[in-house]
This record gives sequence, structure tokens and C-alpha cells, in this order.
Amino acid sequence: MTREESQIIAKLQKRISDLEVLLHKDSYSNLEIFRKQVEFKGDLSFGIMLDATTSPKKSTNIGFFGKAPVSVQTVPTTPSGGATQDGQARTTIGQIITILNNLGITQ
Repeated sequence: MTREESQIIAKLQKRISDLEVLLHKDSYSNLEIFRKQVEFKGDLSFGIMLDATTSPKKSTNIGFFGKAPVSVQTVPTTPSGGATQDGQARTTIGQIITILNNLGITQ
């Protein structure tokens, strides 16, 4: 076997090894890896869209139910003051704000 043939075989073995690693990651990982733009069609009850312009490792823009992706929104302030005060409503609004923060929708 010539040196050139040995180099070709070594390159092919490396490519096969790299492909086996990718196949294993795609087949046995608990994550789905998309290497292209993904489009979901059909009846999707969750309707999530990510902004394609952000880094694939971290998207800060997201949209729900067909709305254009937007960045994380600023949290609204908890109500205070006013002529008429409703304690139950204010408590509920505070809980909603907490839920939105916990989901990462507001910050």
C-alpha cells in the first residue's frame, strides 16, 4: 500500500468516526438537534416561534400563537395607591407577575 493510499484510508476512517459520533448524538440524546431552519406545520396547540436571528444556543426572542417573536418584556409593577383598592385583585396581579417572571416571559 502506498503512502497516499494510507493517507486516504486514514481520512476515510476519521470521517466514519465523526459520522458515528453524530449519529450517536442524534439517535441517543434526550435533545433534538436541528442543523437547519425548522418549520412546524399542522395543528400545533403551543404555537411557539423562535427568532431565527439569535444565536442557536440561546434565543431571547420568542412568540406564541403566530405572533412575531419579541424579546423578554419588562415586568409590570405591582399596583399600589389609587382611590379604590381591591386587595384580592392586587394579590392576583402580583401572582400573575410572579408566574410571568418564573416562565422567563418578563424580567
